[in-house]
Amino acid sequence: MKTILIATLLTLCSFSAFAKMTTTNRGYPACTSEGDFYMYTTAQVAGDQGTLLALIQRSKCVILKSGMSVNRTSWGFGTSTFVFQGIKFYTNPEALK
Repeated sequence: MKTILIATLLTLCSFSAFAKMTTTNRGYPACTSEGDFYMYTTAQVAGDQGTLLALIQRSKCVILKSGMSVNRTSWGFGTSTFVFQGIKFYTNPEALK
């Protein structure tokens, strides 16, 4: 019985770890802080190209490429987070498959 319980727990842990891996969709912004992501989306809605360009040039935000394998760490209604090459990013949920 103990062996079955341990095997079940190991299986569940491996499924939950696998479920967090996802890929990116092309064209969505991702930023290294939640504040920068909020600033990016606000500037995007307002059409403020100068702020968008400044965030990208300062490496605070990037535009995602399609099919990058990332580890999703949270999934929300307005903001989701993921880790890519050890760096945490904030993006909108539609950016992750």
